[in-house]
Amino acid sequence: MNKSTVLYFLLLVTTPAWAGVESQYVGQENRDIKSLSPQEMSDYLEGKGMGYAKSAELNKYPGPRHVLDMASELGLTQEQIENPPI
Repeated sequence: MNKSTVLYFLLLVTTPAWAGVESQYVGQENRDIKSLSPQEMSDYLEGKGMGYAKSAELNKYPGPRHVLDMASELGLTQEQIENPPI
């Protein structure tokens, strides 16, 4: 059997298996921001974070939310709170 025949056979056999499977992302293309759920957008806008602080916290650094929660103890200015460095 040549490679083309094997490829054709595999496509013929496997196509029905995956053709009827619905993606876990169906409907997400209609979101305002496709990759964020309404809950995730709300959490982000309320400053609850997105789970990106994990690497900082595992290395004994505070995450962004913790820094904002401790703004007065850290002596942050209003400018630092409203415009954090990127």
